[in-house]
Amino acid sequence: MPISLVGAVFSIWDPVERHPRGGGFGCWWVTIRRRWENGPMQTPPRRLLLVRHAHAEQWGRTDFERGLTDGGRAEASEAGRALARLGVVADAALVSAATRAVETWQRLASGAGWDVVPALSRSLYGATAEATAEEIRLASESTRTLVVVGHNPTTETLAHLVADDDIDATFHPASFALYDVPCDWADLAWGTARLTDFRAPS
Repeated sequence: MPISLVGAVFSIWDPVERHPRGGGFGCWWVTIRRRWENGPMQTPPRRLLLVRHAHAEQWGRTDFERGLTDGGRAEASEAGRALARLGVVADAALVSAATRAVETWQRLASGAGWDVVPALSRSLYGATAEATAEEIRLASESTRTLVVVGHNPTTETLAHLVADDDIDATFHPASFALYDVPCDWADLAWGTARLTDFRAPS
């Protein structure tokens, strides 16, 4: 296709401009467009880490206030150590404000050696996959690796939706999935992130 014709297509049909949040095509379109205009991308992709909270107590004053079991605390710490072995360094975190998610983050960050103050989101408690994705799209452009600690079934659903291929991943408590995201957070769309690692407690 002649370059002039490609430029015309870019100027006439631009789903990123029509859909500022990505609109299902944003991340894919941005990746193709940047590769065409600039050649292979030199900047490393962003990394998205989706984590389901670890095992929690069956009972609490409210469901929101249920904390982790002893086993859950151990699971979260081990997940953090596994991330350290993978060389994952978080620079931002979005964590459900529910007690079990906050405690998971604390153990996870300690095990991984991260010194990051998380953004606690009450809306992630009970959020849908799309609502969670909307919060991810609001992440700062300066964030290279974003950790999201949430709940099922949302975390597992989101993990499958963002993946650029079918993945075999069942999110037991303290499971995590790590993705490369080839575009800005605001352009994250379904089927555009590449799964690089998945771990479920043994």
